[in-house]
Amino acid sequence: MESLDKLLSTRHTFKSFLPKSLEEEKIQKILESTTNVPSCNNRYNYKVKVIKNTLDDRKLKVGLYDYVCTMSANQVKYDETSDDLVTRSPRSYDEAIKWQTQGNLSQHINGQMLAPLVLVYYVADSDPVQLDILDIGLSCWNNIITAQMLDVQSGFCGCFDAGFMQDFLELEGTPVVTIGFGYAKDIIENSDKHPDTPRPKYTDIIV
Repeated sequence: MESLDKLLSTRHTFKSFLPKSLEEEKIQKILESTTNVPSCNNRYNYKVKVIKNTLDDRKLKVGLYDYVCTMSANQVKYDETSDDLVTRSPRSYDEAIKWQTQGNLSQHINGQMLAPLVLVYYVADSDPVQLDILDIGLSCWNNIITAQMLDVQSGFCGCFDAGFMQDFLELEGTPVVTIGFGYAKDIIENSDKHPDTPRPKYTDIIV
């Protein structure tokens, strides 16, 4: 129990990784953890795209970092049929380039997309329901706990438009979340990362 407490208390979300590949045996352990979790009626209605460190994979990761996993620097229209202004991710490569030209693309904010190993979870039938999201959450958590036990750090990213991510990676389903894995370059404590919104105590949650 003590070791589990230590594992959980030292786990952080990392966005900066050393340029060092992960050992294949560690990658395999992380991948195996994907289905070592419960799923309602053994649904497992998700797939995981694995992006490693080949030349083609590195090009994909740079595209995710530069254009897909980005945000508008200023508020933009929610869509062409609405006058509501929001801060959001671009919905296409053309929109990302347009914002970049206008100086309105907040880039390079999700360094976990450049990690040596990136997993992209998506729902295969493109119709995610609550159970699918729950299953993916359990699987992701098993991924990062397994990685932590292997002295591998990780970082979640949900900062993307699902349609843009799906088109960019040519996924046969709706993307839900990504995780980067590697050896962390630096550590930012949760309290330093979110000084205005500290992590609550369990007594603030339990009712």
